[in-house]
Amino acid sequence: MPRPELLATATLLRATFGTATFTMAAAEAAGVPRHRLHSATRAGLVVRLRQGIYRLPPEHDSGSIGCHGAGGGEDMKRPASTSAEGRHPALSTADELRLRDRLQGFDRDGIPASIGERTAARLGNVDLWGIPTERYPIIVVPRGSARRGSCGGITIIERDVEPRHTTTTDGPDPLPVVDPLHAALQVAAMPQIDMAARVAVVNSGMRRQLAHSEQLTGPEAEARLSGYFSEPRVCRALLLQARHRAATIDVQHRRTLLEAVSRTDPRVETVLESISWNAFIDAELDLPTPQVTIVGASGRRWRVDFLFGDRVIGECDGAVKYGDAASLWREKKRQEDLEQAGYIVVRWTWEEVMHRPWEVVERIRRALARAAALSGVR
Repeated sequence: MPRPELLATATLLRATFGTATFTMAAAEAAGVPRHRLHSATRAGLVVRLRQGIYRLPPEHDSGSIGCHGAGGGEDMKRPASTSAEGRHPALSTADELRLRDRLQGFDRDGIPASIGERTAARLGNVDLWGIPTERYPIIVVPRGSARRGSCGGITIIERDVEPRHTTTTDGPDPLPVVDPLHAALQVAAMPQIDMAARVAVVNSGMRRQLAHSEQLTGPEAEARLSGYFSEPRVCRALLLQARHRAATIDVQHRRTLLEAVSRTDPRVETVLESISWNAFIDAELDLPTPQVTIVGASGRRWRVDFLFGDRVIGECDGAVKYGDAASLWREKKRQEDLEQAGYIVVRWTWEEVMHRPWEVVERIRRALARAAALSGVR
């Protein structure tokens, strides 16, 4: 609990400045000496935006902001070392206030700036597996409108963005941000990242874009998304949108981005599935159908990760998929039900598809050959 004199300092500053940005000189003019301002900052009651510039956090600080209507919350089947759902932590209060201060400054100057690239992807719940964390929150501005680079805890990047590709963050005082698909494409065009990471971020960006467009939020968002993606026309429309944007978006390394987008499918739900999908393409396998509902021998309907041909099921086993013995037992009974219905199940893990993808591909090929032999096809 901060000392009473520091709480009194924060109260005085709030009465004077509200949530507006103020300088050290303005605080001193309001009756707050420099040492008291420093103490209040160390106590977390005031946020230092940059040298000599301060701002108070909202009285009821939520601790983070997010992209409006971007949904979220899917089991990423990630390695245990990856952060929750493969995503970076939410913005800190200090980062949010720095973004707010800088964006308001651009707005006063008539510059249409937005939160962009990795920061926007994070706010839009886009998976950022394999993507290096940005040092500072990122703002994109039109080319030639402002000085680019990092200063005062914010990175400025020059990118021309069409207004229709921007949205706003959640909350009572929203901030401009590029939409989830645009953010994903900006990230996928970055240099020096693996193709699997590019495919994963674009797949996730397409799914989050649909959640954003349809205002799907809450724990039911993923189930509702799966329903949308069972419609081929929805998948085709989203792929066309991603390909068109990739061909016109203001980025460097466009050829690499177009290659990544050509490998994507919005039905691929998780990072592990995207890594696997990319490995299938590298191995020139006939691509499976993602997220297929199959009837087992018991008559129960099961949803599987991939269906190769008519009889080979591919399942990605994430490190967190089976959290206890009961879950493992249920999965065992599920696989038995599918096998008794005549399906061959091939499973693989993060470690296998990341470090020995050829072994996964070979198991799938053997299963396909076995299925063909069982059906009498030579």
